[in-house]
Amino acid sequence: MLSHSRRVLTSISATFSLDEVISAVKSGDMMRFRRTTEYFLAHTNEDGSNNKIMSVISNWRDEKGGTVLHWLCRNVRCTKAHSGDDLVHSVVKYAAELLCIQDSQLKLPLHIAVEKGEVLVCRVLKLLQLGSPICVRDRNGHAPLDIAYTYGNGSIVKLLLNSGATFHELLDSEEK
Repeated sequence: MLSHSRRVLTSISATFSLDEVISAVKSGDMMRFRRTTEYFLAHTNEDGSNNKIMSVISNWRDEKGGTVLHWLCRNVRCTKAHSGDDLVHSVVKYAAELLCIQDSQLKLPLHIAVEKGEVLVCRVLKLLQLGSPICVRDRNGHAPLDIAYTYGNGSIVKLLLNSGATFHELLDSEEK
């Protein structure tokens, strides 16, 4: 029985690909991501697999130049279980620099979550808790506070202000 288990694990390990990590993220399924990364770490840890997972997550880009976090903010909705937010947290654990990377429109993941409005309030909160920059402007010159204010999203405006955004930036952009 034990040798059979080893053969099964060996054959599974031989077919495992780091692309499965990205596929798990894109599925929006936190449990699948957790199982995939834990499995990969458990079966390939002797060769720096943690660094490989970090590299795959850090280097993946979509057609808009966005990272895995951009993709999550665009495509994975909040649920009562907050599994999408847990997934954001786990991805940032492997690649915190993704919070600061801008896509081709110079948007951070935070810009995208703010644009989604009330649908992603919990995602905005999670990104802020994880240390996302809040005053970065996109290609149109908009900071996340500008977007929340323009869309009339008071709860996100409050979150951003409580996290250090100021109306000075908003007033500066309105004067231009």
